[in-house]
Amino acid sequence: MGVPISFLDKYCPEQFEIIGIGISKDTLSDMNMLGSEFVENYKKQGGTGHYSANMWGLALIEDGKCSIPYGRLIIKGKGDLK
Repeated sequence: MGVPISFLDKYCPEQFEIIGIGISKDTLSDMNMLGSEFVENYKKQGGTGHYSANMWGLALIEDGKCSIPYGRLIIKGKGDLK
């Protein structure tokens, strides 16, 4: 499951295993380069992040609006979590 980075404050290694970070092409198989068209539209719509066409990332386009989701830690529970 994906959790915010702030999860690290509450991380318990006996309960959870950290698999990776969700914005890494090593963690997710659906990663692509952002591309110049996406970055151009993102900036035209007021996006202020530092992104370039040759960066890898998750890029969302919903109802014509370009966005890049916040990074999440990918974790997996260990054993029985009741």
